[in-house]
Amino acid sequence: MTPLAQQALAEGASQISLVLFTTATPAGIVACVAITCYVLARRRPPADCARLQRFLIIPLAAVILGLIASTNHLGRPSNTLYVLMGVGRSPLSNEVVAVVVFTGLAWLGWLLSFARGRGLRAARVLLALSLPAAVFALARIAGAYSIATVITWSLPYTPANLVLAALTGGPVLALCVFSAAKVDPGRAAAAALATGIIAGIALTASECLQYAALQSLQSGLYRAADLVPFYPGCIAGSAALIACGLAALAVPLARRVPLSTARCAGCAALVLAGLAVARFAFYCLRLTAGF
Repeated sequence: MTPLAQQALAEGASQISLVLFTTATPAGIVACVAITCYVLARRRPPADCARLQRFLIIPLAAVILGLIASTNHLGRPSNTLYVLMGVGRSPLSNEVVAVVVFTGLAWLGWLLSFARGRGLRAARVLLALSLPAAVFALARIAGAYSIATVITWSLPYTPANLVLAALTGGPVLALCVFSAAKVDPGRAAAAALATGIIAGIALTASECLQYAALQSLQSGLYRAADLVPFYPGCIAGSAALIACGLAALAVPLARRVPLSTARCAGCAALVLAGLAVARFAFYCLRLTAGF
């Protein structure tokens, strides 16, 4: 491996906290949105909706763990306070605040789901408010890397990949919620799987197009393609892991066999691992215009 590629790997390794954040948090947000919409639509008996609402803690945990991991990127958690000073002018600050607002609304909605009467109605209101907050948070995460000076990040594929990754992992996490809550998702299971498969295929295609675009990019010192010669391997590995996770869900669904929580958790781990591989390659791919 060339010294340049080793340098790129070291750069990616130093951004592991952001790999975790951009893998787990967007997927968790999409899963929260899917379950919230299902609950608010009242497509199931009240008892089933109540259980689903309480098991929102599963995707919420993914969102919160990703957010906690992101604080490691700041050197120490106390530096998070300085992030708030850049709201409105810093993409990083806007991203963090948007995710925190969504997390606060969804977490309070989950917490009040254990209440009764007015508390339960308040929970539904908070969960409804979390939906636009989720869309805004995803938009902020996707747009945080549109940095003109980083020529390999300032591409249309960067935000597309983040959104597609969220739509790939989110439905699988949503199925984990249904399974853990012991609620039959019905046709929603097929819709969730179809969404994950379509998004996964589009994600792989977008990453391939991104790699093709690297051939014409270079800084004052390096060519982008020389920086990450292992990028095609990462794309292939990511696609393989995602395909395995989705296929393991498709087989029982095709046979109309109920999904076990263990299977859903294992499939979610495979899909998220695949997404993380692609995210790692992305952070290796940091090339500024001048150097």
